[in-house]
Amino acid sequence: SMRLAKYGTTWPTNSGTQRQTNMTLSVTRYENNMKVLHFITSIDSADIYPTEYMSALLRCMGAHEEVHLATFRSPGAITVEQVETHLFDYPKRLTDKSFEHNFSEMLSHTCPEIIHLHGCWDRTLWTVASQAREHDIPLILSPHGALEPAVMRAFFLTRRLPRLVAYQYRTALAADVLLSSTQEEEDNLSDMLWN
Repeated sequence: SMRLAKYGTTWPTNSGTQRQTNMTLSVTRYENNMKVLHFITSIDSADIYPTEYMSALLRCMGAHEEVHLATFRSPGAITVEQVETHLFDYPKRLTDKSFEHNFSEMLSHTCPEIIHLHGCWDRTLWTVASQAREHDIPLILSPHGALEPAVMRAFFLTRRLPRLVAYQYRTALAADVLLSSTQEEEDNLSDMLWN
């Protein structure tokens, strides 16, 4: 059977009204709950914004769907009720393929219907994006402001450009959906013509 899954359909704006997104995904359903895998490089209690945001998102989704979180081990890594967390060791060298192997194995066991990437500028996001393509799993990328013009200009020649060429552009192209947090971010992502 088919079910339309509205993923992140509304959120409050500064004016207090609700904003509707135009993202609707068709997902083939075999069980009651959709399986969603979120990937973020760090969900550490020391990083207040991403941790609070991710905790709220995961708790809310975990109440209605089967939610998995994949992240790297860290001293302050948090856990969220109703969410199965998969911890990985961060690959120390570019030639280290253990994360790619372990992540692929985890995908084969969990069989998510959607993968949601959070963030940018980390080479492991490309690893996850390429694994999503290999396993034919729809991919959502939420840059969380990391592709905004001011961020792109900061350290452009020394940090952004090499990473852009190496993996960031390909990660954005691999995504089926780029999910923005604000109207300004949506406009900027549309102007980039990356997806």
